[in-house]
Amino acid sequence: MSTASRPLAVQLGEFVAGLRFENLPPAVVDKAKAVVNHAVTVGMAGFGTERAGAARQAVLSQERLAPNSTMA
Repeated sequence: MSTASRPLAVQLGEFVAGLRFENLPPAVVDKAKAVVNHAVTVGMAGFGTERAGAARQAVLSQERLAPNSTMA
């Protein structure tokens, strides 16, 4: 099967599956760390807000959680 006939998601998945941390350029590693740090920081900062609570309730109303879930 040629590359053009395979779905882009499959091509991307194969590319990502073949990545190795030690082969990533330092700039890519630094950017990934910064993006993850930003996401965690924003999540922590907004966790106690009214909107975050509303979002949690919306998710919980749509999903069935395992009995031992900690997201409540």
